[in-house]
Amino acid sequence: MERLAKTEFFYDPYTFSSDFDSGNMLRCERWSNEEYFLWTAPDAGSDKTSYRTWFHFSVKGGKKGSTIFLTIKNLNQQSRLYNQGFKPVYRSMPGKPRWERVKGACTYQSVGTVNFEIRFQYEFEFDDNEVFFAFAYPHSYTECQNYIDAMEQFAMSTSDSTGIYFRRELLTLSLDQLRVDLLTVSSLDGQGDPEEPIEGLFPFTAVRPASFPQKQIIFVSCRVHPGETPGSYVFNGFLNFILDDRDPRAIELRKRFVFKLIPMLNPDGVARGHYRADSNGCNLNRIYGEPSQSLHPTIYAARACFLQLHSTGRLFVYVDLHGHATKRGCFIFGNALDFDRQIDNVLFAKLLSLNSPHFDFDGCNFSEQNMTAKDKRDGLSKEGSGRVSLYQASNLIHCYTLECNYNCGRIVNTIPSAPHPNSSEPLSPGYRSTFPVPKFTTESFQQVGRAIAVTLLDMCEANPYSRIGHTDFKTVKAVRDWVAAFIRSTSSFKTELVAKKKTVTTATKSAAKVEPKKGVAPGRQTRSGSLTSSQRPPKTAPTKTVATDAKRPPLARPNGKLSSDSRRKIEKGSVPAHRSKSQDSFLQPSSSEEAKEEPDSGADSDVVRKDSSSQIRLPLLPLASISQPPEAGSLIASPSARSPHRTVESTAIVTVHQFHKTVSQTQDPMLNASTSNFDKKKPPPRPVTVRSKKIVIDTTIESVSLKSERGDQVVVESLDLTVLQIQTTETTETQSNADQL
Repeated sequence: MERLAKTEFFYDPYTFSSDFDSGNMLRCERWSNEEYFLWTAPDAGSDKTSYRTWFHFSVKGGKKGSTIFLTIKNLNQQSRLYNQGFKPVYRSMPGKPRWERVKGACTYQSVGTVNFEIRFQYEFEFDDNEVFFAFAYPHSYTECQNYIDAMEQFAMSTSDSTGIYFRRELLTLSLDQLRVDLLTVSSLDGQGDPEEPIEGLFPFTAVRPASFPQKQIIFVSCRVHPGETPGSYVFNGFLNFILDDRDPRAIELRKRFVFKLIPMLNPDGVARGHYRADSNGCNLNRIYGEPSQSLHPTIYAARACFLQLHSTGRLFVYVDLHGHATKRGCFIFGNALDFDRQIDNVLFAKLLSLNSPHFDFDGCNFSEQNMTAKDKRDGLSKEGSGRVSLYQASNLIHCYTLECNYNCGRIVNTIPSAPHPNSSEPLSPGYRSTFPVPKFTTESFQQVGRAIAVTLLDMCEANPYSRIGHTDFKTVKAVRDWVAAFIRSTSSFKTELVAKKKTVTTATKSAAKVEPKKGVAPGRQTRSGSLTSSQRPPKTAPTKTVATDAKRPPLARPNGKLSSDSRRKIEKGSVPAHRSKSQDSFLQPSSSEEAKEEPDSGADSDVVRKDSSSQIRLPLLPLASISQPPEAGSLIASPSARSPHRTVESTAIVTVHQFHKTVSQTQDPMLNASTSNFDKKKPPPRPVTVRSKKIVIDTTIESVSLKSERGDQVVVESLDLTVLQIQTTETTETQSNADQL
């Protein structure tokens, strides 16, 4: 395996080195006796990639109490991550072998348009220790092999007494001739004939592991992106749990399932200290569609193994474990399916949120667009990822990418403990929601892995000691019913899977002066949805519009009804102090999904936010359920009875999602994207957004009329449009970088 020619630098009294497994440091320079500058090497060399996020190096020679200041000079843009309070990790060997986040401040800044640098300090805690620093909690190729050795030794030595079936096979060798292991875990009962060999794979296996013809198969893979180390800790937590010889849930898992596990798909990238690519600079999670056995042997082997398992008809769940740098929390990317199958698909994520305090159900994404989106850095499509490509090859419902942020989550779920059958001590502890949200540790990631295993039992309603009975749901069936209602109430799901036969038309016309029709009182709408002259915004200086006496109806439940608590708050004139993430974004792509190295960016806007309290987010309800337009400064609810249509005059940002039928060409330059000739099956790559200093919003059941300041009117007719945001603000003539949904 080729390594950098020089990976050690000596500046008396310190020696800087990255000459070890997963190390990465291109060079080091002394600025002063206490200040040192370091550079990290791009994955596979600068001529192949520009990934420069992972660093891992050591410093030795320091004396207790002495301090050094370290600046990493040439990282990729990661301001979103460091904005969350993220810090590198360190450990001191042999005095303090456990990884911790560095103490003290970690400052950062962008340098030009390419580089990003961080600066932190360290005070030596021991004499003559070697102190290791890394971007995130490392888990090297060597550590992975040592861990598998230990698990194999335990399982094989206790097999007769515990009934654990454990087989380790060499699936294939990487380009650097490193091992890619395939582990098989189950119970001893139910064994059948040996599995069939696969041509070109398992080079040193004479007899394949036993098949288990009556058991469903769980396939888990990890570390296709070498720098995404949280995935390895999730994997370890999962494997530790299913090998537990005393937990009755682990015993039930082995009786019911056979587990096929690949601990490390990209050992070359891990050993070389890469962040995202293999030794050839290839992003292996984008070539699952047609991997080459000579160029991508590990992915070729993983795909071939997956397809063989699928051919048995017993493959149940596929999960690929990752880390995420921008989007907080632990969450799932799933695929967009038809309604009945989508219930089962989303149910896994919901049950996982009831078993893990760290799993963010609202952060999950099951949209069709998230199956085809392209990476901003390399332009490669997610259609080549394991999740999407293997689903397309198998039509398997449960194909997931599990992502864990390097730093922290947005929330901590309150979950009950799992009761123990014969003890007052629970099998698993409960958790209460806390604030501020604590930083993730390796134990946090391992807990997510254990929760995945428990969730598999809940999916089959075979968990002998389930938490679900101690939640508000009480039963898995109630959770399934909730998921079904949740999906039905989500307008983006309706648009993608139900409303494809509806005709959506967009017409642009000049807004000539509209005279009030006879019989139409001032301040009322005409039938066509246009505005009478008395309703047009007066030509005065921009002012701040505030709803004075308007009551803010709370969010509707998925069935469109309000809870008794919500009705009481309406009667009192009070409103909820907070709300959960909108349902639509669950099935629509997030702006930060897998944009792992992209810098923060704001959208130029004519709207200047003077007061953050004036910005309100609307729940994403289908327009068909809105019978009353929103007051300025209020939330949209779904009233049980219709009320008269009204007009709202306010500075606003209105985003309309999901056009499917061919629509007429618009000429309004205020639109961000063209709305002509969209594919009938695919939504536009970006929402169509109208932004202006003054917009009159007319939300009726049939249409949304957006009237810009220059006089053009854009009328979009559909029953499945969604008003995403109304932003009541003061406006000025200057531009700002107001965030755009």
